[in-house]
This record gives sequence, C-alpha cells and structure tokens, in this order.
Amino acid sequence: MSKIKHHYIPQFYLKLFTNDNGNYHVFDKKYNEFRKEPQSPNTSFFEYNRNMIKINNLNTDVLEKTYSDFENNFAKFIKYITSTHYEIEILNNRDLIYTLKGYIAMQFCRLPFHDSYMDKFILNINKKSCRNMLVDNNGNNYLDDNIYGNLIKKDKYFRYYFRCFILPFLMFNILSHDDNMETWRIYNTEKDNHFSFICADFPIIFNNINDFIMFKGKIFFPLTKNKILLISANGFPDNFPDSYWAYINMVLYEQSNRYLTVLDKNYLFELQNIYQDINKKGMSNLFRDYLFK
Repeated sequence: MSKIKHHYIPQFYLKLFTNDNGNYHVFDKKYNEFRKEPQSPNTSFFEYNRNMIKINNLNTDVLEKTYSDFENNFAKFIKYITSTHYEIEILNNRDLIYTLKGYIAMQFCRLPFHDSYMDKFILNINKKSCRNMLVDNNGNNYLDDNIYGNLIKKDKYFRYYFRCFILPFLMFNILSHDDNMETWRIYNTEKDNHFSFICADFPIIFNNINDFIMFKGKIFFPLTKNKILLISANGFPDNFPDSYWAYINMVLYEQSNRYLTVLDKNYLFELQNIYQDINKKGMSNLFRDYLFK
C-alpha cells in the first residue's frame, strides 16, 4: 500500500498560522528540537494512511474523502468569521455557534492523543448518553441491534469510522437551543498588539471534560495566529492584558502531545525557559489556573 499523508489537523486550519511565505517552524517535543527547515501545512501534523480503513476486506480512503468534504465547508466558514473585513466580538448567530461546535467536536475526536481512550470509550459506550441520535422511527436504539453491536465489538475499522463521524455528535452537546450567545466571543489580538498564537497538536484548552462536551465553563480555541474563540459563562473583562494571551500559549505548549508551531523560534525558547523555571518551583499549573480564574 502506498503511503498517503492524512492530516489529523486540517491543512486549511494550519494555513492560518503560517507566515507570508506559507511556512512556520515546527518543534518536536519528543526530541526537543526544531525541524531543520521551515515546514508547510502539507508537511506537518499528519500520519501516513491514518484514515485508511478496510471495507469488505478492501482498503479504502473513504474517511479521508469524507473529512475533505467537511473541511471544505468548515474552511469557508472559518474564512468568513476570521476575515479582516469582518470584525466580530459576540457571536450573535446560532448557526455560527452550531458550526463551531461541530468543528470543535470533530477536531477533538480525531486527535492521535485520544487514540487509546476513544477505542475503549466506543467499546463501552453508554447507549443512554447517545442523545437519541441512534434511534429509529420506532424508538429502537441501533446499538441494540446485533449487527451494529457486533461491528463495534469486532471491527476496528468500523469503530474508527464511528469515532470520526458519529461519536462527535453523540458525545458533544452540539444542537442544543439554550446557548447564551454572549458567552461565545472572538477576539482579534492583531488589532491591538500583533500577538501571535502558536499552533499545537492539542489546540483546544478546557478544564473539565464534562463541561467541555456540553460547551460550558471556559474554553479557549485559537482560530488563527491572531484570532481566538473564547467561551465563558462567567463573562469577560473589558480588555485583556498581553500576558493573558501569552498564558494561553504557555498552556498550549504544556498540553501539546508532540508537535507545535511558531513563527519565531526565539519566542518558543522564551516559553520553554519560563516553563522550566515554573516547574522547578513546583508551580506547573500556574498558567492554567490563571486562565480558569
């Protein structure tokens, strides 16, 4: 089988963190070093044949093609809400929020960091938590059907398909009608101080998984190198100090699994030095605690 790059973070998203030449520097935490040359979205955040599965014992990349369809629609949406002519703070449209929820849910479920957890979760999935999405017209849950039950238990490829395109809509509270739109905001850091966010292979910051899947509590999600989605039921300050955005980068650096990108190598060295000093003092949760206070 030929080796095909399958991205677990979409290229359209990665392009929003590049410089004017379409590149960035990729740091590998496993080896504690940068890749020798600047990288592009095409050459980063992928695994070979990750989305290749078998159907009737034949290899197919149908998952990759399905992801491409979703990503094309998400890309248009993200381009719209992050365009320079569209200055936004409060998301005042529920359709915008539903789309963001779907994007966040699918991104979370596809991360390699969750591979082991997701497989176990699906094998032991609680049918009562499926939000009636797997119920037929007669009120019967498809997971009670022996065919679906056996597929989940015995077919790892079906479990992976289930994880990619069914589980996000079962786990997450995507289509609720009680969203307080004022708790969803997008901030532009370029407008005031030209601050740039790093891009990490675990790009969403949250404090509690149960709150996160319900889109409650606080959630931080950089949408571009200069724009970030903030969700907070506790309100927002009138303005944010520069240090607040820097703390977000510190947490992204801390929680990243292996890879992250920066536009300036020296900036990452500064983050590392600060993080190491804080760790030595036994205060490794300082930055995360600050964000969630």
